[in-house]
Amino acid sequence: MQLQRKLGRPTWVYGAKLRFFSVASDEWQDAKKKGPQEVGAFYTNITKKFIACFGWHFDYKNSDQEWVEVGPETWADINDTTGLSDEEVEKRKAYFQDLRKQAQKTGMEIKTTLSKIAQTLPKPPRRTCMSQFYSRTYYSLRCKTDFEPLWAHEETRELAPGEKRMKRLDLANKLANDAYEKETPEFKEWLRVEREKEHQANVEAYEEKMKALDVVPDDAPAFHKALANAAAFMQPLCDLTAKKFGAAVTMLVVLPVDNGAIEMRSVFSGKTSGLVPKTYPEFDPLGFDALQQSYVNFGHHVFSKADCDLRVLHAMETKDGDSDQYEDDATVGDPFALPPPPFVPSIPSPPLEQLQAQETVPSTAPAASASTIPPPRSLGTMPTPPPTEPSTSASPSTAPTPARQTSPPVISSPSTFTTSPNVAAILADANIDTIPAPAAGAFSGVLAVADQWGPEWAQAVAAFIHFERDAQFPAKELRLPGSVHRPVAIKTWYTEKRAMSGAQWEAHGTGDSDAFGKRWWLWWADIQPEGRQIKGDVVPDVDGSTLDWTRLCKPGPTGVLLALVTLVWWKKMLGGVASDSWTKAVVDVEAALRCSRQATPDSAPQKKRKRVAESDLTPTDMPASDMPASKKRQPKPSARALGIR
Repeated sequence: MQLQRKLGRPTWVYGAKLRFFSVASDEWQDAKKKGPQEVGAFYTNITKKFIACFGWHFDYKNSDQEWVEVGPETWADINDTTGLSDEEVEKRKAYFQDLRKQAQKTGMEIKTTLSKIAQTLPKPPRRTCMSQFYSRTYYSLRCKTDFEPLWAHEETRELAPGEKRMKRLDLANKLANDAYEKETPEFKEWLRVEREKEHQANVEAYEEKMKALDVVPDDAPAFHKALANAAAFMQPLCDLTAKKFGAAVTMLVVLPVDNGAIEMRSVFSGKTSGLVPKTYPEFDPLGFDALQQSYVNFGHHVFSKADCDLRVLHAMETKDGDSDQYEDDATVGDPFALPPPPFVPSIPSPPLEQLQAQETVPSTAPAASASTIPPPRSLGTMPTPPPTEPSTSASPSTAPTPARQTSPPVISSPSTFTTSPNVAAILADANIDTIPAPAAGAFSGVLAVADQWGPEWAQAVAAFIHFERDAQFPAKELRLPGSVHRPVAIKTWYTEKRAMSGAQWEAHGTGDSDAFGKRWWLWWADIQPEGRQIKGDVVPDVDGSTLDWTRLCKPGPTGVLLALVTLVWWKKMLGGVASDSWTKAVVDVEAALRCSRQATPDSAPQKKRKRVAESDLTPTDMPASDMPASKKRQPKPSARALGIR
């Protein structure tokens, strides 16, 4: 059986010719940055150089040969026709023009191929048929009243043998076409001009999009905008490579990210055969970790400190150096359409900046019941932190953070846990039914199993809901600190648009529970506050009030929720088998959530409170002691008032 040739015109750039053009790729990019005039000069010079390397009248479309690098002194005067016959001059002129045109198409061919792979190539506009253009505006005025009776007749009329009944859309198009034909010639000409105006606008928009494909990132925002679409670009390319060579393919990229740190991005094509197909990192997580660490180390020798500094998005820098953007969120939209309404409308809420500056803020969330909710079993006792120094920072807050409580709750030791709490009472106290619909959808995978895995798990879910309610269920996508130990499944989940149900969600609950649990603990230990060391699944019994929990104080659909999501996957992998390691993880996450709701220690900088006009506040809105002092300059007393003559 003869294989069919792939559709489309085959490229003439291959072998030695491909290497020739690849050598000039950097100069091509530089020319595009400088503008059309430089691009034109580049194509003229690359054509001259090609002729100098391969010779005049070389059959470049069907032949290939090795070439030797030559300098400008060799190819600059390649078009000198002194001493040649008129026939040869015309022949060379035609050859040069044709070759230059093909060189231009080569650049477009590469750009078009990559854009098709990434599925980002805009479609060229087409002129709308006149009857359709007419129908968009005038169908409701000229045709709609006649359509329903005609359609009723069409549905009931008897058909001749072999005749097919007209479709609804076909009848509507026929009415529009008939109405258009009845219009006056002057109206048709005016309508044609309007259609041309619309088409020209579409052509200009298309050309702008095509020009945008040539843009090469040259600053930090441009680099990270491109990085945001890395998965959409790399995954199809990886799949295409795997298909072309019949291979399992891994693509690795190491680069400075938005906080200047060196990180690796990767995509995979090809899975193991068996009942549970696995990608390379799922098949050998420890081996992949070693590869990732080695490749990141390689990146530190590729990029200098100056290179990393050029990639820093200064508006996104945080105290911890945490990255606020992942490579695989490109396809993820905002899961929260609207901000949630206040839960207690009768009590006016002070501005967000006040909530962050005040030491005591009444919580709108229901208080935990001591009779039904047991204290967590880790992190020790939390004494009240010392007062903090007032901040002089003028930068306003950019995202809601959990409100401060008047005093941190006492976290008892494991020996105090003696009673078995009621799971239903724990979850009832969390008021899950009052969670705003957008947030409930983003948390649905966790909420669906909140009452299925015992009191420790229910307590962790309840603590998470209280944590989110303190922050007013923010829509902003805050991020946990970056870590090379982050479970690979999280990245896959992001590419799946963070599905919380269905086959993709359930697939994350399959695999090796022991390997996943070990990686989970490595990740959890890596993102802990400074000074809190976790070894294996052994949690230190330390005073958490002395720690800065801002690294984990990340509410929203992409923050500390990831810890609970991965615990759900881990539990499903266990398949009903009890696991002390999983239970320890649940208890520690619950305790960390409680600590994250507390006031930060002295070392944590505070936001400066925003001034609020007196007319916007009532005495019940703000204590008199917290009222900002007036900055109006006091009148300077005169000499007479001071008794000075």
